[in-house]
Amino acid sequence: MASARLQITIESASNLYNADGILAGKSDPYAIVEVPGQENMKFQTQVISNDLNPVWNCTGEIAGFMDGDVLQFTVMDKDTWPKPDDLLGKVSLMAADFYPDGFHGQIQLEGSKTNASLQVRIAVLGCDELGVEGVENNNVVQEDGQLQVGMGQTMMAVDGGGMGMASGEQSLVVNIMNASGLYNADGFLAGKSDPYCICMIPEKPDRKFQTPVLANTLDPHWNHAGRIDGFQAGDSLEFQVWDSDAFPKPD
Repeated sequence: MASARLQITIESASNLYNADGILAGKSDPYAIVEVPGQENMKFQTQVISNDLNPVWNCTGEIAGFMDGDVLQFTVMDKDTWPKPDDLLGKVSLMAADFYPDGFHGQIQLEGSKTNASLQVRIAVLGCDELGVEGVENNNVVQEDGQLQVGMGQTMMAVDGGGMGMASGEQSLVVNIMNASGLYNADGFLAGKSDPYCICMIPEKPDRKFQTPVLANTLDPHWNHAGRIDGFQAGDSLEFQVWDSDAFPKPD
């Protein structure tokens, strides 16, 4: 899937646990929706006091959702400092749960003591072009074969008009499209290579993603988009194409 912009409505919850106890009233719930690890991809509802079946009808947008991301909903009970807020339940959705047709319905909250549920609506508004400029297709020639990728970088408005690369750490949207003319590492009698591709910042080895494995092909078409966070001026972007093999034979 391409980078998508999501419109999310957290409608209501039902049968929440009373974390405040009978004598103190009822829970004061609020809900958070986020892509974990992405501080700019989250929002939360207002707090509704003394209610185990809150109706929020709170709508917000999350932009830049990628295949492989997790959309996490968390319901909390608001408490007065220094008492920390209590977890009432959470649930996570993957892209396959709502892309491309959206989702509307109830989902069970994991970790709930009362089998509580959350009612949400998710609409996919389309590809997220806001803030991404200069998307180009590039052919990367390797010793054996050729790799085609498409990349976009975060941009910002600059004085005097036009766009320029934003300062500091950036997020790159990278589409690994295909490779051609790969070497057959499995040998003639064993079929063909089973290739997959890794995109990474070699200076930051935890900033990476990889495509699925495509079996028995020397000209794979992945068309797999991923996001690389934390890219800065001076960093390099490395693509590695590997042949997947069965253990104990290494790739």
